[in-house]
Amino acid sequence: MINKTFTFLALAAAVIVLCADTTVTRTPRDGGAPVVRPNGTWRDDLGASTENLLLAAESLGLGAVWTASYPYKDRYMPPKTALGLPDTVIPYSIVPVGYPAGDEQPKDKWDPARIHYGRW
Repeated sequence: MINKTFTFLALAAAVIVLCADTTVTRTPRDGGAPVVRPNGTWRDDLGASTENLLLAAESLGLGAVWTASYPYKDRYMPPKTALGLPDTVIPYSIVPVGYPAGDEQPKDKWDPARIHYGRW
C-alpha cells in the first residue's frame, strides 16, 4: 500500500483509513426489492468524520494529520487495493495517529483583514 506519497505512514503508531460506500441500499416500505442508489452525501459525511477523528485524537494528546486520498486516484487506489475494498467503497482520507515527537504549538493565522461583515 505504501508508495512514495505515503512513506511517512510507516512511522505512525496507527493508521486509520476512513472509507465510504458511494451507494445506499434501501428496502421499500412495501417490502419490495432493495433499491441501490448513489449516496449523495458520502463526501460530506466523511469530511465531518475525519475532522471529528482529528479533534478526538487531539483531546487525547495524540498527534494526527488528515492525509488526502480522495479524489486523487493515485492516492486512493493503493489503500483500496491493499484493503480489498469493493468497487463502491472509496478510501476518502488516511489519518496516521501517534504521539507527537515535539511540542508543536498552533500557528497564529489570525488576520482581521480576512473577516468580512455583511458583504465581501
